Amino acid sequence: MTTAAAESRPMPWKQGNLWVVGLLAFLVPGLGHLYQGRILKAAIYSVCILGTFFGGMQMGEWVTVYHLPQDGKSGSISLSYAGQLLVGACAMPAWFQTQRYLDPQNSDILAGTLTDPIRFPIRGELIATGPGSDGVGGTLVGELEVAPNRVGFASEITGKFTGTVNGKPAEIKLAGSDFLLARPIGGGFDREVRCSVARSSDQHQHLVQVIQGSTPRSWINAFEAPPDPRKLNDLNGRLGKYYELALVFTWIAGLLNVLAFWDALLGPAYGFGDELESAKQSGSNSPAVSGPPPEIAGSQPVVATPSTMTA
Repeated sequence: MTTAAAESRPMPWKQGNLWVVGLLAFLVPGLGHLYQGRILKAAIYSVCILGTFFGGMQMGEWVTVYHLPQDGKSGSISLSYAGQLLVGACAMPAWFQTQRYLDPQNSDILAGTLTDPIRFPIRGELIATGPGSDGVGGTLVGELEVAPNRVGFASEITGKFTGTVNGKPAEIKLAGSDFLLARPIGGGFDREVRCSVARSSDQHQHLVQVIQGSTPRSWINAFEAPPDPRKLNDLNGRLGKYYELALVFTWIAGLLNVLAFWDALLGPAYGFGDELESAKQSGSNSPAVSGPPPEIAGSQPVVATPSTMTA
């Protein structure tokens, strides 16, 4: 039995428009509680859920949250992304990034598709294989200048690398048909680059040199964009089980936001916190009642007779 004081006290989860509370709670963890004035819970939910979500993204090198339609069906959604989408607005950019990723113009640039000269920074390795490869190669940092070159019916590239190899200044000529610049929109902030190196006259005829590395991809083109198969293979190869653990963190964040959403709309799961107080108040305010104990169900009433009455 609740008292008038307990009944008149407003419940925090009943404050404000429930439609607004539900929308805010879903979009940003803790925002619905903040709208209700429940600041402590807003801070707890926000830090725990968003920390778990972005912690998983960082562990997976920011390639854990993305959306790719299953079986090529535009309306389908994977179970992985469905769990991540429960976090709200933080996972929604992946939906729009998918549309940009699937655009036919968003494709790898190869020797046969390069139409204009391009210039971009690169960080990677100079890899040498074959006879005479000892002492050749190393870590390189610098800039690539690449231009298309038609040789008969073949498509090749020409250009040069300018920068450092193993910390020493170097300039390397580029030539050949082996060239790859990964699509501009894709998962990961590193855009894969591969380019063949021109063979000089003083090198062994079977020596093969290739520049392999990456160039930075802008935040707007990388955040929650789908990765290509090469990127996924690289992540699973380097991170192993940690990449799967990063995915699990993002799913846990989505499930936690379901609890936060429920708490914002319907209040705590284990009561309103007024039960004990109401019981105490009702017990202290109720007057003591004297009299015979209540009759036991099924028992016969005792009828007084003159023989049993005393003077």
